[in-house]
Amino acid sequence: MLGSLFIWAQTWENVAGGTDGDVYALFVWQGALYVGGSFRNVGGTALRTQGIARYTPRGGWQKAHVEIGLGGRGIVYAISEYRGKLVIGGDFTSVDGIPARHLAMYDPLSGRWSEIGGGTDGPVYAIAVCGNDLWVGGRFLQVGDPPQPIAALAYWDRGAWRAPVPAHSSTLLVGGNVYALACIGDSVYIGGAFTETEGGQSAYSYLALLRKSQARLIPPYTPYEVPPSAPVRTLSAAGRNLWVGGEFAGTGSALGRVFLLSEGRTITLTGAPTGGAVQAILPTSGTTAYIAGTFLSAAGKPVARIAYFSPRSTWEAVGEGLGPFCVYAITLYEGKLYAGGDFLYTASGTEAPRIAALSLATALTSSERTALVREVRWLDLTGRELLKQRLSEPVSPSELVHPPHQAPIIVQGLTVEGTPFAYLVP
Repeated sequence: MLGSLFIWAQTWENVAGGTDGDVYALFVWQGALYVGGSFRNVGGTALRTQGIARYTPRGGWQKAHVEIGLGGRGIVYAISEYRGKLVIGGDFTSVDGIPARHLAMYDPLSGRWSEIGGGTDGPVYAIAVCGNDLWVGGRFLQVGDPPQPIAALAYWDRGAWRAPVPAHSSTLLVGGNVYALACIGDSVYIGGAFTETEGGQSAYSYLALLRKSQARLIPPYTPYEVPPSAPVRTLSAAGRNLWVGGEFAGTGSALGRVFLLSEGRTITLTGAPTGGAVQAILPTSGTTAYIAGTFLSAAGKPVARIAYFSPRSTWEAVGEGLGPFCVYAITLYEGKLYAGGDFLYTASGTEAPRIAALSLATALTSSERTALVREVRWLDLTGRELLKQRLSEPVSPSELVHPPHQAPIIVQGLTVEGTPFAYLVP
């Protein structure tokens, strides 16, 4: 996995002037980084674009296939891909003048935006693609046109909106919004501020599990586990494990604002943040991840709103951190970690209005280029190990033969003197 050998000495960078409003969603699609939020301008004031934009390191900020922009409040909270098309959800009423209530889809073949089945009557905060279905969660009471009484959670299947549990279409989740969705096999995990589920069951408060094939909710935990004590803000699946983050103090035996759920069993991440809230999780494996939000420390270390839970089960700072306020979204793109939120600066004081980037690999210094390498491994940009070698004869980094790759990879290793090094191969 990505280790503390080279990430943490890096510093966060301004992304071409940033945005003039909050960033809530980051999504990589067709070679570009798509950014969603409540902004009206990006690149300082260089480009006007309401709620959504695209960015590439070579082309800078560009409009995301929109000219007029988003109508209504013009806010994008979630971005995903569904059957080769770009999907956005949020608080808006149109895209480029085309009516689209809180949901819209862009077809790269036709170059056009369209609504999705009449959309919803309230904001969409979460999108997940589970098999052939597009799931949406948020603060709505009806979906479609003509309206159907499906509240807070619905899915789009074969051209029609469907209720996850038809017998409880308007009362499946009670007392609060849906903020997060994640899929593992046939299971759809739902996180939010709801305090009861169908029939007044409080055992599923803030986190629920729906088995789609059975069209019913089942307990997300093993018996005697205690549900979270406050809203769940983010969910991320990694293999059979589910990362859960939010405003809660813990659940069951797991303490802190983030925990792992594995086959219904909660796993404590020792030293997890106990202050602030966790708003975003980017797993690099089933047991390692970047964690972001409003917290300021983890395991007693200052981490300034973003941290890494390492393969050694330790918490590490990610650069100097960001602030003030919150990090809402994180993703990897072209060898860098991108963070979006309502922050204005890096923790060291560099301006970074609401979006920042941190390089995950350093360039080789002159001494490293001439050093002799004994141990080396190659990783993809998520930190997954592709190959590891202990060389029979030491060589310089320039003499290494890299494995075939279609995307950039990270080379990490030790010199014969035991000095760590790392660099990016495009």
